Amino acid sequence: MSYSFLYADPIYQTAHDEAFSKPLFAKIETVLPPDVSPEDFALALELLVEALGRDAVFTGSDLKDYVDPYEIPESGHERSVPSAAVW
Repeated sequence: MSYSFLYADPIYQTAHDEAFSKPLFAKIETVLPPDVSPEDFALALELLVEALGRDAVFTGSDLKDYVDPYEIPESGHERSVPSAAVW
């Protein structure tokens, strides 16, 4: 996906790109919000895409910039992954 937003300072952008360049997962699995069915979540995403456009709604591997590359999982703690992101 191409991003229409970048840091104004190229040094910040380079640091961001380097921090997020290494894959954190083989694949980012879909995580549903609490108490939301897969069907309701899919419908919500469709409505967001309709309203904002595909470039504004991030899911799946497009979420790589939204996963903290510095998170240190504690024992028994899974990595925090968002369900989706809207820009």
